[in-house]
Amino acid sequence: MTRPRTPDEAVHDDDALLTDYLDDALPPAQRAAVQQRLAADPAFAAALSEAEAARALLGGLPPIDVPVDFARGARRRLRRKRAFRSRGAIAVGFRIEVFAVMAAAAMFAVYLFLEVERTRSLGPVMEVPEITHGP
Repeated sequence: MTRPRTPDEAVHDDDALLTDYLDDALPPAQRAAVQQRLAADPAFAAALSEAEAARALLGGLPPIDVPVDFARGARRRLRRKRAFRSRGAIAVGFRIEVFAVMAAAAMFAVYLFLEVERTRSLGPVMEVPEITHGP
């Protein structure tokens, strides 16, 4: 049993299908099914038009020379980023939480100290007799 696709998965699958359609990489039966869907689904046809326009824009760009070690450098940067996420981010998050707890405890201690000093400066508490007016 297969689970239903999420909207993001459906869009991704449609994009891949349209890319294969534009590349002429679909078998004849699947290509015919895509053509039928294009005729019946205006949103799907609009997505094809967008893909064709993007392809035309990209095709008009001048070619660039890619450095020989580009792939190796990209892999190295990705490994470093993954390593930071798996170890560094947790450690940084833990340090921030510890700092926040310590700062809150220090603020509470200062509050208590000031409150004790304030009550000491008031002197002894005395009862004030109730004053009544009248006979």
